[in-house]
Amino acid sequence: GTTKVCIYIDTGTGAGGGTGTGSGTGGGTTGGTTKSPIDNTKADVRVAVPSTGKALKAVKITLQISKANGKKAVQVFYSKNGGASYRKIGTVPAKKTRLVWKPKKTDVSTSGYIKACVKGTTTCDITPISISK
Repeated sequence: GTTKVCIYIDTGTGAGGGTGTGSGTGGGTTGGTTKSPIDNTKADVRVAVPSTGKALKAVKITLQISKANGKKAVQVFYSKNGGASYRKIGTVPAKKTRLVWKPKKTDVSTSGYIKACVKGTTTCDITPISISK
């Protein structure tokens, strides 16, 4: 089997109730934690989405893929529970860079994430998104 490793940094900001040792700035609650992927400019795949979306309305997902992986499809996943679990929302064919996704009413979440993974590898990128009604 393969092991997937995701690295997060604690930004120290977040809304309420979190546990941890964040410093709480800009209206965040002390101790709250927000998961943010590390900015790795050498990543083989990068995913870009708007920070918010609405259920039943199109959300445009854009990918940047390295030349090394440009001939491979990219699978795109959504988590509504802060990254605890993901479901596949689509596959972007090789040499394509866009996916349009219409979140369902059951996808409403303020702690959502979009994850894009190069098919057949453990190369992924994750970015936050909030889906409202």
